Formats: sequence, structure tokens, C-alpha cells
Amino acid sequence: MDQEQILSQDSETAGSQQDETQKEKTYFADYTLKANELKKAIYLDNRKRGLFKRQMILLILIAVLFAYFGVYQFIVIPEQRLLSVITMAVAGFCAFFSLWFPHQNDKKYVSKVLAVWPRYTVSVSKKCLTICDPEHPEKEKRNFKLSYDERLQVYECSDLFIFVYEKRRLFCLPKKYFDMDEIIEIHELFRERCRSQFAVIDDRTGKEVGHR
Repeated sequence: MDQEQILSQDSETAGSQQDETQKEKTYFADYTLKANELKKAIYLDNRKRGLFKRQMILLILIAVLFAYFGVYQFIVIPEQRLLSVITMAVAGFCAFFSLWFPHQNDKKYVSKVLAVWPRYTVSVSKKCLTICDPEHPEKEKRNFKLSYDERLQVYECSDLFIFVYEKRRLFCLPKKYFDMDEIIEIHELFRERCRSQFAVIDDRTGKEVGHR
């Protein structure tokens, strides 16, 4: 009888240790970020923040300006046709610039970031998310220990986990550095810890497709 009690206690202890190990599990990745990965993260964050909607509103306003000051003046007020042509040219340039500039700006940003911080060390645990530069561990601005609070938003797409901290710092963690079981576990961890600050988003539109 005593032997059965001992075996039962050993089994409970082993189960408790296993549960504790599972709770404390940390997911670790050390990698060099690729330009296309960072570009995709920025693109989806812009989509999520509605940047492209604002561009469409700007384009509509430009179209109205073009229609009124351009076509109307050109047809109705012949003596102001030169002004109409100039107005149409300016409207066309503004439309082109509103589409071209954000992409060029993102491209420069990607090049700048990867030039100074190409390699990342990321660890994910239930306690916090840690993002570091392994080549410059002494630099405070390249070492972040992020708590799961309202300042941290986490997005998941098909091949990335995207982290936006305080709406101005963006990081991304490629899924390719984990196996499928780990990806599922990390997904569940973020869903549990971040709650409404976590969302699965569409790769093309950036729209939420679920929290689970």
C-alpha cells in the first residue's frame, strides 16, 4: 500500500513538473531579417492602419479637383484654358505622387533598418516578448523587453508574426524558424496573453480574419 502511494506521489510530481515546464516554455529564434519580410510587415501594418484608405480619399479629392477646375474651365471658360491645362497637370502629378511616395518611403526605410540592424534575437514566453540585437547587446535602443499590455499589438499572417509597439516601433518574426507545432503553440500564447491586441490578418488586404 505504501508503495502504491509512493508511485502515485511520483506520478503527480512528474505531472506537475511537466505542466510547469510547459508554462515556462520559451520559443527562441536568431535570424537575419530579409528585405521582403520587412516590406511585407510594413505593408500589412499600413493596411491595418488604413493608410491606403486615406490615399484613396486623397485621389477622389484630386479627381473632383481635376473634373471641376480642369474639364469645366477648359470647356466653359475658353480664355482660361492655359490655367485649366496647368491645373490638370498639377492634379495628375499629385495623384501620381500620392501613390509613389509611400512606397518609396517604405523602400528607403527598409534599406536603412537592415543596414544598421540586420540580425535579430527573439524570445517568446508567457511572461514577455524579448527582441534584441545580438551584435550590439549594449545598445538600449536595440534591446526590448515587451510586456503583453495595450502598448503591444501582435498580428499574424501566413508566414510572419508582426509586432507593433506603441504604434511606432515595428518588428517581425518569420514563422519559418519554427516547426508547425511550435507555430500553433506561439499562436495560442499570443491569443491568450494579448487578447484583443492580437489578430490574424489577411496577407493581401491586412483585414482581420479572426483572433483564433
